[in-house]
Amino acid sequence: MRKIHSFLATFTHDFSYSFLLNIVNLLIKTSFVFILPKLIGVEDFGYWQLYFLYTFFIAFGHLGLVDGIYLKNGGKYYRELDFRILRSQFLMLIGMGAVWAGLLFLYSQYFLLDANKAYILTVIALDLILSLPRTLISVIFQMTGMIKEYSFSLMSESASSFFMIVIMLLCGIRDYRYLILADCGARCISLWVSLHNAPGFIGRQFMIPLECMKEAISNISVGLFLLLSNMVGLIVIASVRFAVEDQWGIVAFSKVSLAFSISSVAITATGAASVVLFPLLKRLTKKNLEQSFSALSLLLIILLAVLFCLYYPGVRILEWWLPQYGESFYYLTIILPMTLFDSNFSVIGSNFLKVIRKERNLLSINVLAVLFTWICIFIVSYFRLPLDLLLWGIVAQSFIKMGLTIRALNRVMPKVRYFGLFAGAIVSILFYISNLLIGGWIGCGIYGGGCLFLVWAVSGKIRSSLSVLNGTG
Repeated sequence: MRKIHSFLATFTHDFSYSFLLNIVNLLIKTSFVFILPKLIGVEDFGYWQLYFLYTFFIAFGHLGLVDGIYLKNGGKYYRELDFRILRSQFLMLIGMGAVWAGLLFLYSQYFLLDANKAYILTVIALDLILSLPRTLISVIFQMTGMIKEYSFSLMSESASSFFMIVIMLLCGIRDYRYLILADCGARCISLWVSLHNAPGFIGRQFMIPLECMKEAISNISVGLFLLLSNMVGLIVIASVRFAVEDQWGIVAFSKVSLAFSISSVAITATGAASVVLFPLLKRLTKKNLEQSFSALSLLLIILLAVLFCLYYPGVRILEWWLPQYGESFYYLTIILPMTLFDSNFSVIGSNFLKVIRKERNLLSINVLAVLFTWICIFIVSYFRLPLDLLLWGIVAQSFIKMGLTIRALNRVMPKVRYFGLFAGAIVSILFYISNLLIGGWIGCGIYGGGCLFLVWAVSGKIRSSLSVLNGTG
């Protein structure tokens, strides 16, 4: 039996599985972002993006049931789980998915006039039945630290979708309607892979219906605030994209969506760390938990700052590859620093709040972020201001959201500091000066030099951060 003697060693071991498989997952998703716009046209790509925008909300169909299981069992080992309860909740999720799917299908057929949107919602209805039970299996893997199984589950969906879509494209199929059906089929494959990798989950012992219903209500009551906070968090970006589609049309929506898709690559890359982090943090003492926050926050900011050095060379390649999306790369320059704060929030801040059971604080922070976003949308839309002003507002709300998160944690854990937030602000200012005011290879060189200086300036803190993590366990 392997022995891990520190938090950092455990994190590194689990992260290696998650990171390698997430790299494959990331490459597949990135190929969609960069290849599909070239092949299927701006309008069809817009509807493809609209489909994925709708899929963000599928997970909320469980009403917090899965989040309640996550919070109740986070940090346990797989062998310690009560599979009789989990099997029963799995069947409950299938039933909930069927009910939501029926309602969504009726709405799409009888109340929605846009034929393209009606078709997309019909496919979403099928996705609901498959995705809700799959979400439970994925959460079981995540909360028990079965990172390899969790990553394979995600990768099976991306890989299946990729191969089916590639075959369609090679056969000359360019209609987005067939492409999103391939994604629906991939979700079915992912569900099968998840069940196959969950030893002992499939069995004959279940709870009686009344007992199952009581357990579901209990899980929903525990997980509701976490569900709402996650839902509200997604509404920020979703609101912006819906507003763009409504006010500026499907073509502008397609270009803004491409910018958000490219920026989400950084968040997806750091998502591997988020998956690993929660079960490990649940096993830490409060003292070690308190010491770990600033260390993790600083390390993540520095990592992303270094990755931003690839921005300008990457944009030059994309401008050659996708000349019709020139505006997208200007939008990308504005929103990319947002990933510094969003990654810090999703990977570290929200995980820490969940560990100390401050789901209400997490919900309040996300609600304030949504209200700020809606105010920005209203002002820009009402006064018909340029679209880029709306994007600047989204970057501002991301910074504010992370600041409020640190403030909430500081009230419970006084050693939590704002250093990572300030480092992120410095990196953002340097990025904007280099790419918006100066630009070109000169700006790229200035950013690279400034980034090296920043790493040198905080090298002492980086070493102490690694020391803190290595001694935490």
